[in-house]
Amino acid sequence: MVYGILLAAGSGSRFGQKKQYLKLAGVPVWRRALDALWEAGVERVWLVVPKDDLQAFEEYTDWGPRLTIVEGGPSRSESVQRGLRAIDDCIPPLLDRDCILIHDAARPFVHPSDVRKVFEEAKQAGGAILAAPCTDTVKQVSDGQAVLRTVPRTDLVLAQTPQVFWWQWVQAHYLHATVDELKRATDDASIMEQFGRTVKAVLGAYPNMKVTTQGDLEYAEWLASRRWGTE
Repeated sequence: MVYGILLAAGSGSRFGQKKQYLKLAGVPVWRRALDALWEAGVERVWLVVPKDDLQAFEEYTDWGPRLTIVEGGPSRSESVQRGLRAIDDCIPPLLDRDCILIHDAARPFVHPSDVRKVFEEAKQAGGAILAAPCTDTVKQVSDGQAVLRTVPRTDLVLAQTPQVFWWQWVQAHYLHATVDELKRATDDASIMEQFGRTVKAVLGAYPNMKVTTQGDLEYAEWLASRRWGTE
């Protein structure tokens, strides 16, 4: 079985507002991401939202056991942990090789077929992430300006979400990770890498942009109109 954590607990400090609630072709960003996970075959989803917004999400508890609303934490990794604790309370309990999928709601364009490819790989390997090829030349710089060297990109990919892992791994390494271990991790797979786990990268076939800045929004709205039409 595949169970999902959808992270929509950001405060929007960099963006200027909570981007998870922006509408793309008439539908909120978080809902676009949720629909993709469900269409891909994710059994249940724990949607992690800001504490201040819990009441606004009460209406979605009527959707039944497929969706559970969870209060987020002060950081992304702590929000993931809160989602994992909620999953850990499941009855019946999860099996070791059930899969936990972690996805950022700020990636509303993820395609269900790419989601399926990632969790099918994770079922076999224990861990897999969606990734994009690194097509640009990568430079290492000093003080933000002076180019030190060109980094070979042959073996480089750009990590995205979803990222999927066996429950056995998640319980052992992520659920009880310390604050220092969380700080060292730049994504969910980094937690697994710290403990010597091998995670596979699955290249996506479709756009999976992350809405991070106001500059992303215009392109996101154009892409949404192409994919889903207008509101």
